[in-house]
Order: sequence, then structure tokens, then C-alpha cells
Amino acid sequence: RTPFLQISGGVNTAVPGQYTVTYAVSDSDGNTAVEQVRTVFVEPLSPALSIDDVALLEGDGGTTDFVFTVSVGVDPVDAIVVDFATADGTATTLDLDYVAQSGQLTFTPGGTLSQTISVPVNGDSDVEPDEVFFVDLTLLSGTATLADGEGIGMILNDDSSVIGPVLSWEHIEVGGN
Repeated sequence: RTPFLQISGGVNTAVPGQYTVTYAVSDSDGNTAVEQVRTVFVEPLSPALSIDDVALLEGDGGTTDFVFTVSVGVDPVDAIVVDFATADGTATTLDLDYVAQSGQLTFTPGGTLSQTISVPVNGDSDVEPDEVFFVDLTLLSGTATLADGEGIGMILNDDSSVIGPVLSWEHIEVGGN
């Protein structure tokens, strides 16, 4: 026996809403099951906020902007408000490695799906290891999740110490006897 499935109605998973689907099953001998009617609900995708990581050379002077991109993924169903603030890692504001930043981003339905945060990093000629600081996100309101709520800023050291050649002298005595 070969089963047959007849379906009427359809579901568009890309469009949130309520759909009605009717289906009936029969086999090649003509046996049928009771027709079934089902209601299918398609929920909108929940936006997931994320922030990228940035790694750049610090430079020998002035400032270099580390630009972090915050993305919402899909168009939000309501306004999403997120706070951001920098936090010290091995790079610190006390050592003047970067300039602390804080603020708020708002994503609205039909608006842009990504926004940027700029953090000025101070250049220097100090020989030091690579350093990191963070940009942390906090969801204040709206229907969304935080997929990646911490951006990492890696300040790559571009300074090197100059060490001259090392000379070594040994006293060698050549003699006979």
C-alpha cells in the first residue's frame, strides 16, 4: 500500500502570522483517515544583538579610532535600546591607553540593522605587549537577546626596542710547550 497525503493551505515561515492547514491521508486501496485541520502560528524572529571585535596597531602618537559594529540581525518588531560602556582590561584609561566611552544605541523597526561605536586609542612609542579593553552592551528595552554582548579591542603594539649587536670577547691563550 502506498500512502498519499493531500494538503491544502500553506505556511510562509518568513511572514509571522496564523495559518490554517488541512490535510487528509489515504492509501492506494482507497482507505482514508479523517481529515485534519491544524492552525500553525509563525512567530517573528527575535533580533539578536552582537558586537564585533577590533584589533589595530596603536600608532606612535595621536589617536586611532577603534570602530566597533553593533548589529541587530533582523528587523526588530519594537524599539531596542542598548547601553554601551568601555571597560579596562590590560589596556587602561589610567595609563592613557584609550579614552573611555559610554552611550546608548536605539534600533527601530524599519531602521538600520547596524550602528557603530568609536573608541579613541592613544598612540605611544612605549615598548609593551599587546593590550585589550572591552566594550560591553546592556539591553535596556525591546524584544531582543544579546548573542555577543562584549566587544574586544586589541591594541597591537607597533613599537620595538632597538638592541645593538652583542659582542663577546674571550681571552684565548695560545702557547706551546
